[in-house]
Amino acid sequence: MKKYIVFSSGNQYTFIPANKSIYINSVKIAEDIENCTFEEIKEDDKTKVKVTIQGANNFERVTTYTLVK
Repeated sequence: MKKYIVFSSGNQYTFIPANKSIYINSVKIAEDIENCTFEEIKEDDKTKVKVTIQGANNFERVTTYTLVK
């Protein structure tokens, strides 16, 4: 699983484990994150991105986004 994703717009979302933060380009948008992964999924001729975020106190959020061509 990747720790970053780059979109055609040039925006890059990156998880930095060393400081437990998520960035969009160079701007911190989340902190106190234990783990974050970005997974590309091909399903029904569509491309999706599954984002899994894990934080303190058993927090976990899994969101799947369908990309538009």
